[in-house]
Amino acid sequence: MEKTPPLTSLLVSGVLLLVAILAEATIYPQIHTLDQEILKHVNIRQGNLLVEAVAATGSIEFTGLIAIAVLAWEYYRLRKVGPDTIGLWTGLALSMTLVFLLKQGLATPRPPTSGYMSRAGGLLGRVDQYAFPSGHTTRASTIASYYTGRRGTLTTIALWAWALAVAVSRIIQGVHWSSDVIAGLIVGWFSGVFGKIIGSRLAEEYSVFKRQG
Repeated sequence: MEKTPPLTSLLVSGVLLLVAILAEATIYPQIHTLDQEILKHVNIRQGNLLVEAVAATGSIEFTGLIAIAVLAWEYYRLRKVGPDTIGLWTGLALSMTLVFLLKQGLATPRPPTSGYMSRAGGLLGRVDQYAFPSGHTTRASTIASYYTGRRGTLTTIALWAWALAVAVSRIIQGVHWSSDVIAGLIVGWFSGVFGKIIGSRLAEEYSVFKRQG
C-alpha cells in the first residue's frame, strides 16, 4: 500500500482554503470587481460543443461514473473494497459537502451572463444557483489531487490539465467567476489529500466487503 501522504499537504491546502473562504466572506466587493474585469476579456461561448463537453466531465454524473468504475475495478482485482475506492469516495464526498456548505453559507451570485438553471430540485436546486465555489472544478480537482503521485508523473500532469480545463470551461460558459474556479481547485486539492490520508487508514481496518471464492 502506498505510504500515507504527509500531513503538510493537508495543512497547506487547508490554510489556502481558509484564506479563500475568508477573502470571499470579508472582501467580496474587491474580489467581485476583479472578477468582473476578468470576465470582460472572456469570450463567452455558451452552447459551444467542445466547451460543453469539457465542462460535462466535471459533472456529478461523469465523476460519479469514475468513482463507480474505480470501485468495480478494485473489487474485481483485489476481491475487496480497497484503498482507492475508500479514499476516492471519501474525497469526493467531502468535496461535495464543502461545496454545498460554502454555496449555502456565502450565497455568491453567478455572473449575469450565466442564465444558469439548476436541474436539481428543492434545497439542492436553490443552493446550486450560487457560484462559490465551482462544483465541477472541485470534483475534477479532487480526483486529480487524489491520484497525484499515485499513478506516475504523466498521469498526474494529465489529471491536473483536465481539472484546469474544466475550470476554464466554466468561466468560458459564463456560469462562474474566476474566483469560483480558483476556490474549486483549492477545495478539490484539500479534499483529495484528505481522501488519501483517511482512505488509506480506513482501508487497513475496514475493508470488510471481501468477496469469497
